[in-house]
Amino acid sequence: MLRRILSTALLGFVVLWVQGQQDLDPQTVQSNLRRLLETKLDAQGQKVDPASVKDKMLLVAFSGDPNDEALTMFRKTIPVVKTKVEGVAVIRVSHLPELTKATREAWQNSLGEYDHKLIQLLDNDNIEKFSAAKAFGVTEYPTSFLFDAQGKLIRKFTGKTLDSVMNIFAETSKLALSGNYQQEMNQLNDAFKQHSDFLSKATIAEKLAMIQVIRLDNPYQIQLKDKMYAELALDYIKANKIADAKGYLTNIDDLSIKFEALCALAQILKEKKQFKAGIEILQAAQDQILELSDAGLVKLDYLLAYSKLVEGYIQLLPLPGNEAAYIKYLQPIFTTAQFFPTDLHTLVNTSDDGVIHVVSPALESLLTYSYVMALCNTGRSAEIAPIWASYIHAEPEIQKRTQEVVGKFPKVKELAGKLSNIQPTGNESNYQILYKIMLRPDFDGKVRGLAGVNSTYILLDFWASWCGPCRASHPFLKEMYATYKDKGLEMVGVAAEHSKDMNMRLFTGKRAVREDGTPWVQLLEEEENKEQYFPYHCSGGSLVKKIIFDKSGKLYGIFEGKDKDGLKAKLAELMP
Repeated sequence: MLRRILSTALLGFVVLWVQGQQDLDPQTVQSNLRRLLETKLDAQGQKVDPASVKDKMLLVAFSGDPNDEALTMFRKTIPVVKTKVEGVAVIRVSHLPELTKATREAWQNSLGEYDHKLIQLLDNDNIEKFSAAKAFGVTEYPTSFLFDAQGKLIRKFTGKTLDSVMNIFAETSKLALSGNYQQEMNQLNDAFKQHSDFLSKATIAEKLAMIQVIRLDNPYQIQLKDKMYAELALDYIKANKIADAKGYLTNIDDLSIKFEALCALAQILKEKKQFKAGIEILQAAQDQILELSDAGLVKLDYLLAYSKLVEGYIQLLPLPGNEAAYIKYLQPIFTTAQFFPTDLHTLVNTSDDGVIHVVSPALESLLTYSYVMALCNTGRSAEIAPIWASYIHAEPEIQKRTQEVVGKFPKVKELAGKLSNIQPTGNESNYQILYKIMLRPDFDGKVRGLAGVNSTYILLDFWASWCGPCRASHPFLKEMYATYKDKGLEMVGVAAEHSKDMNMRLFTGKRAVREDGTPWVQLLEEEENKEQYFPYHCSGGSLVKKIIFDKSGKLYGIFEGKDKDGLKAKLAELMP
């Protein structure tokens, strides 16, 4: 799968490259390269040392205004190329149309620690009467040229984040990549290919034969083995071989893969009306999670998975008659989160006219409803008012929903009084969406929830590893985080990684966090139902957004990626 994605991306990129190359004469390009190396001066006023580029490929990267934040990611990319790619020299050429003492000093002062690791050249239209940027046909920044050791142009490209630049070297230049970058990519590729081959097998016997020979020499293949076991378990369930399915479920080490398979298994058994088998299997998994958690709670790492398991479990187990089981497995969720996470999973819907509607599910479908019914049936109706109140707080139509709940439980006299004190604030829809976002897992698989946020304000940063402008904003956000984290600000990143495979999404997301040094919480955007996902409802659906809420859901501002001043002013206003 990954190879296919990369091949498609590279094919499109080559088309663009050829279009950009049509007016570049090879001999002229080589002549311009020699002239660049012979005439341009570095930050110390020296020409390029011929020994530093001898017998090496050259990456010549042109940039414009040295303080332009759009260049931030590329300025961080090219030093990585220098350290990760063997046999390449990296030259950064800063083009300043007007050269004065002030602009030269500004350029020198702009060179950060990583810039000093590179060959830095200054390009100006009136130096040596030779503008390298014009000679190379540069019309936008950053624009880069990759040359072989003989000075032949291999590729011209604009922009590009670290992943795409490194792939250019790996796929096109065939250079050896040092460190673990290429090793990890190769491991992922191998795992993707094996999984694709496994899914293509038509019978259980063919899949069994393949799983016997799978290599387990890297962490992605170990996870792949668990995925294969999960697939086999579902195949056996479909074939009514429940004992075999249990055997493969038992052998799954990765609990997230195991619990995901169990949710799918519960649905299959429900459709087959094999309720007893489903109850037995799900109950064992729920007990396993509770054993891993503190008494009476659900470990945050498994909160969402556990909630989904219990949701499938109670669909197989009717009331009345099973109240004790309901309370045993539902109470830890509410004690942990003061809410039932799966009660929010169908809230946001956008109509054809572009209007956002928040859809409230039927009361009977809620885990909240199942829990309070079990309590009422066991003489504990006095406990249900605060449970319903926690749900009503997150409702967009508080008064309508309150009447519906009170009507369902007319004998619980204190319920009407408790819920009538909850008044609409106008923030209910935002609160639901914020709550839903905070239920996304972080890069370590942990679900923190809104209850885990102790700060007054939450700044959501919607970004992606492949989005240059998003990552160009991170140095500024780090500055804001350092200034306001002790004044009541929690910052939460929400990463929109492209791949459908969780391993690949984590791989690219985690590496970007390491490269950018972002210290705040990072969550993964839900890949499914993206058209219903919150940032796409604001300002035309662009990704680069910073959004400020308080914990009640009150919205204080939506800021496009370039609006640093507006965001800075709002934070200063809220937290003087």
